Parts: sequence; structure tokens; C-alpha cells
Amino acid sequence: MMILIALALALLAALIPILLASHATGSVAGRVTGALGETVLGAVVTISGNDTHHSSRAWGTGSYYIGDLSPGIYELLVTARGYHDIHCANVGVVDGQETHVDVMLIAAQGDAPRTRDCAPPGLEKVFRDHGG
Repeated sequence: MMILIALALALLAALIPILLASHATGSVAGRVTGALGETVLGAVVTISGNDTHHSSRAWGTGSYYIGDLSPGIYELLVTARGYHDIHCANVGVVDGQETHVDVMLIAAQGDAPRTRDCAPPGLEKVFRDHGG
């Protein structure tokens, strides 16, 4: 009987890391602002990839959080009324970590909103100055 209990405990000890690893998740979080640094309340942030599709809204300070994501590569789409949409490809999620993605939206200024790709912060000014 003691041998069976010892074997059961050994098997359980061997399985715990495997079970925990299969449920490892990460998250994506950040802040959505306008080109002048203003908070964009209510912006919808949607992440898709790895057979996943989750959305969150920017709240309070323009912050958003999407958790419980399997490790992998995702795409982020940020939309808000009166702003051009922004698409961020190749957003990496690592298990046990939070990937930080801040997004700066540009006001649509009367024309129909269109989608543009994420750019490093230094390129946002270039994009605006050249009518992108």
C-alpha cells in the first residue's frame, strides 16, 4: 500500500509542471492617447491570433489590459470614434509576462477614418507631417 501511495505522489509531482506549463499565459497592456497626448476614452483595443479574439476598452487614463493570452504572435487593432484606426502586427506575448504596447491615434479631421500601421514613436510625427 505504501508503495502505491509513493508511486501516486511521484506521478503527481511529475505531472504538476506539465499541467502548469499548459496553462501558461501572458498579457498585453498599454495606453491609448491622441497625437497631442490626450486620453482617448472608450477606444476599443482588439487582439487576434492563435485562434483568439479578445477586446478591451481604454478606461480612465486611456489604459487597457487584455490577459489570459497563450504565448505567440498577435495583431492588435485600435479603433475610436473620430480617429484613424491603427493596426499593430507582430505583437509578441510571452508566458508569465506583460507586453506593453502604447498607441497614439491621429484625429480623422472630418475625412473618413482609415487604418494605418503602428510605427515607433519617432515615426508618428513624420507620418502626421507628410499627410499619412
